[in-house]
Amino acid sequence: MYSIDQLTSSIAFQGVSYKSDFQVRINTTQNFRNKYTRIAGIPPDYLTSQMAFRIEATELPGRSVQTIDYRDHGVMRKIGYNAQYMDISLQIICSEDLREKEFFDVWHDIIVGGHRSGGREARYDNQFNVGYYDDYVCSIDIIQFNRQTQNPIYEVKLLEAYPLAVAPMSVSWADGDIHKLSVTLAYRYYTHNLDSVPTREQAREQFSSGPNGVPGSF
Repeated sequence: MYSIDQLTSSIAFQGVSYKSDFQVRINTTQNFRNKYTRIAGIPPDYLTSQMAFRIEATELPGRSVQTIDYRDHGVMRKIGYNAQYMDISLQIICSEDLREKEFFDVWHDIIVGGHRSGGREARYDNQFNVGYYDDYVCSIDIIQFNRQTQNPIYEVKLLEAYPLAVAPMSVSWADGDIHKLSVTLAYRYYTHNLDSVPTREQAREQFSSGPNGVPGSF
């Protein structure tokens, strides 16, 4: 039977992960930058570099197993056949000129056509043409840091990601809060950067020494 002392000792020895110690990086492709610059008139590089300091909340991605029911004899079995990756959301603190919203609106223009821009494209009938998949998908890194060392401890890369939904933003004379933009991201799948995972030797050393590198330290 476990005791409270064992629980507190385990938490103190192995530490905890904090939700607030993360960063999100949007990695654009050359195709995306060309399309974005054509619509917006400026390249997206500065915006994407500053986005890491504006994204205040997101999720580490999850997935589920798609199954089919199979029965040869007795109780039914669920047989896994594919991985289904769940959409994630970003919550972004907006600048005074709402440049973060404009960034994702232009990203949507690349996907569904530039009709929102009100005639900046040369031909009106082209404003409703959908974009090529390879022109609008990007990769996105989500990095979790160790609070003490500030080193990455868990890192995932969302592959072929793009904004599925840009949520409405409310305005009200009775509300003096700052604007925050919610964006839902779709992606094909994610990979785990194993470079941020301790090796077996490093894990053994950490386990034997404690989080501060001193035997028995808390």
